[in-house]
Amino acid sequence: MDLKHYLFGFHGRATRGEWWLFVLIFFLYNFIVTALSVYIFGFLGLLIGWVLMLVLLWPALAISERRLHDRGKSGWWLLLFYLTPMLLSALKLWLTGEMGVHGYKNPTAVATVISLASFAITLWGLIELGVLPGQHGDNKYGPDRRSPPAKT
Repeated sequence: MDLKHYLFGFHGRATRGEWWLFVLIFFLYNFIVTALSVYIFGFLGLLIGWVLMLVLLWPALAISERRLHDRGKSGWWLLLFYLTPMLLSALKLWLTGEMGVHGYKNPTAVATVISLASFAITLWGLIELGVLPGQHGDNKYGPDRRSPPAKT
């Protein structure tokens, strides 16, 4: 697989190893960029680090969608695994008044339930993408890249 497709392609399948390699690169890049930005620019560097992190957003979506394809699932599952925990966290912040709005009167129980739901969805996504094996054999998203090509 070429680097262009590895980083930007949404078609085909990706193995667990390819996904974990990207996760490692993603975290190393974010750590280095954010640390350097904060060291050089102070607090403003934190914002610069976040902006530079967006550089890897498209590749993260691409490799994750291909990983879901390897599991035989549609890329639409990324909405559940990536977007839902963010929305639940924002809802929790709003309900607890941490966003500067009035919020819910007794937020503790609601915030706990929302946090647990967000954690459960994130854990499910991590297991789905990084732990469970892909489908053996070809599926509708492409050939199984782990098995040798069939002899004709």
